Amino acid sequence: METSADEIAPKAPELPKFDETVVGASGGDVPTETLVEQVVLWRDLKLSGAIFGAVNLICILTLFLKYSFLSVFSFLVMLLLTASFLFENGAKLLEGHLGKENIPQPSFGLEPFNADAIQAKVPQLVDFLNENITKLRDIVTCKDNKTTLRAIGVAFCFYLLGRIFPDLVLFYLLFLSAFILPKVYEMNKEQIDAAAAQAQERIAEVRSSCGH
Repeated sequence: METSADEIAPKAPELPKFDETVVGASGGDVPTETLVEQVVLWRDLKLSGAIFGAVNLICILTLFLKYSFLSVFSFLVMLLLTASFLFENGAKLLEGHLGKENIPQPSFGLEPFNADAIQAKVPQLVDFLNENITKLRDIVTCKDNKTTLRAIGVAFCFYLLGRIFPDLVLFYLLFLSAFILPKVYEMNKEQIDAAAAQAQERIAEVRSSCGH
C-alpha cells in the first residue's frame, strides 16, 4: 500500500484567532481578548499605531504648540473628510478605465456595535453599577468611618494632582501608560512578577518588625 506525499508531510498547526476560544496549557479555556485589549497590547499594529499616532499628534499640538483642542480636532476631521471625498470621487472617475473591481475599497474592518455581545455584557454591567453605587452610598452616608476617611484621602490626593498637572497632561500620561505598560508587562511578565513578589515579602517583613 503506497503512501501519498500529502500524508507524509506534516501539517502546520493552525494559529488561534481572537474571535475563538483558546485552550490554555492547563486545559482551561482562555477568554478571547476584547477590542480594547487588542489595541493596548498592539495585536493589530495598524489600528494601534493609528490610534497612538493620532492621540500623540493631538496632545503635542495642544500641549506644546498651544493650539486649542477644538481647532486641532476640527482640522483633523476636515483632513479626513477631504481625503475621503477626493478618494471616493477619484475612484468613480477611474472606474470607467480600470473597472470597479480593480479599485481598492477602504474598510475599517470593525463592526460598530454587536447586539449579541452587548446583550451578553448587560447583566455584568448592571451588577457592576449596582455594586459600586451601593459602595458609594455607603461612603457618603459614613456606614464605615475608615472607608469614608480613605475616600477623603484619595480625593485630597487627586486634588493635589490636579493642582500640579493640567487635565490634558494627566490624560496624556494615562494614555501613554495604557499603551506602554501592558505591553511591557506582557513581554517581561516573569521578571516583573518576581520583583513584585520580593517587594511584597520585604513589605511584610517591615510590617512584622514594626508590629513587634
